Amino acid sequence: MNSSLDDIMAKDKEIRSRKMEISVRPKGKAIEKEIERFKAVMQDPQFKANPLKAIRRHVENTWERKEGMAL
Repeated sequence: MNSSLDDIMAKDKEIRSRKMEISVRPKGKAIEKEIERFKAVMQDPQFKANPLKAIRRHVENTWERKEGMAL
């Protein structure tokens, strides 16, 4: 084998790139999902009218659901 150092480094870089793609994909999908959720919240009429009240209601509803599940 007469592989030059540049060839070896290029192959190594290609392998690392593939590994990065594999590890980033699930995170990328989660980020996309959160962006869509954020956009939906920003378009919600109740949130637009009173953001703090909407957030408070959401927290209260979430808390009540979790408390109900614990019983």
